[in-house]
Amino acid sequence: MTAVDETIINRLEKAFGKTFGKKIVFFVGAGISVPSGVPDFKKLKERVLQTIVKDELEELEGKDNEEKKEDYKSFEDIRPEVMYQIAMDELDAGVLYSLEMLEGYEPNYYHYFLAEAIRRGNWVFTTNVDNLIEEACRRRGVDFKTYFGRDNDSDFKEYLQYVNSGKILGGCIFKLHGSIQEGAEKEDKYKMVRLSLRQVGEGLFEPRKKVLEYFLKEFDFWFIGYSCRDDFSIFPVISDTKSDKDIFWSRYNEGPLSLYIPEEDRLLWEIEKEENKPLDEKRNLDLLNINKVLLQRGRKFVIMGNLGEFIKVKLLSRLGVEIDEEKIREKAREKKEAKERGIFFTWAKSKGKFEKYLFLSRLFEQAGKLNKAIKCCDKSLKEAKNEQQLIKAKERKANLYYKRQEEDDEEKACELYKECINSSKDPLERARLKTSLSNVLRRR
Repeated sequence: MTAVDETIINRLEKAFGKTFGKKIVFFVGAGISVPSGVPDFKKLKERVLQTIVKDELEELEGKDNEEKKEDYKSFEDIRPEVMYQIAMDELDAGVLYSLEMLEGYEPNYYHYFLAEAIRRGNWVFTTNVDNLIEEACRRRGVDFKTYFGRDNDSDFKEYLQYVNSGKILGGCIFKLHGSIQEGAEKEDKYKMVRLSLRQVGEGLFEPRKKVLEYFLKEFDFWFIGYSCRDDFSIFPVISDTKSDKDIFWSRYNEGPLSLYIPEEDRLLWEIEKEENKPLDEKRNLDLLNINKVLLQRGRKFVIMGNLGEFIKVKLLSRLGVEIDEEKIREKAREKKEAKERGIFFTWAKSKGKFEKYLFLSRLFEQAGKLNKAIKCCDKSLKEAKNEQQLIKAKERKANLYYKRQEEDDEEKACELYKECINSSKDPLERARLKTSLSNVLRRR
């Protein structure tokens, strides 16, 4: 056993109560479910986009495969939660049926490891909406309580009462992005995820934020399988909360485990280096965000390598856990074979080209590709079936001209707003359009 192995085991023994009983909080992301075959949110986003707009992108770019690749590449930096919010705005909440792609998998070594941590009174925060940690707890006979934002965050408010009383409850799972609700039917299964997506614009809901802040200040944290890229909700909280407690951060690679204890000067230098890169050079946002979190903690430990393999080979036997890896692989194969069946794929086929092109337009706008966004509006205009759809597409195109500001874009925007005003029968819509027109004229 290496010195790094011993360091990790000693720390976990403390967390698991075998020596001093020092508790720890685990913060886990999509990376822990990947060994089960569950797509991470980046892959899920790719599958969702390909299912909804593959045909429309082919029509947009014709036979130019390189251009299509560039289109998909331009969407890479759009956060999945932002993509979902845009899809709900332009299509409808049926896009959440795509979360069925996260269901039906087997728990893996990470989930069973966390179940044993929960058995011993530790806590788990997660951005994942799947229920694999809960399933591992049930199979191991572990009592647990899950908080995922039910009834307008009443569960998180309830936990704050424990915090305020000084008698906090152990063995809990906090699901900061909501949860797929087991036993619910159709859209009700994804209701809590849908509500949590509002955090894209509002930040982490206050009760969730307060619970997370409390634990960040009072306990050591171990981050596993988490990329630190949810800039709209969790990252602002964990990067702004100062604590003298320890932090352990696991960064995955295929090599053997190694332990890195970063100095603050090094972390600051890496941040400065990334932030000062030329605009045309891609920044390492993972490194940038992780370093900002590390700087807020006391002692810092970065564990490089395949922690999952270490857990599987060296820890689970100590915890008395055996897992059926063939069953994990079999379930993953079944899901892969069934990937084009289900409610989501039926829903995607039911959406019209008008809506899909407006959805694409919003994505290109989000990616900063305004010319492509305008091109998609033109496609939507050709697919419009009624006056209301024409107004919607023209208004979107006018907004894009106003934003792009090339040559006679302002004049084009004015003409489109005027056409919309003349066509609209809705007083509120006309008032909004007149305000948009006034904004353009004022700038001219």
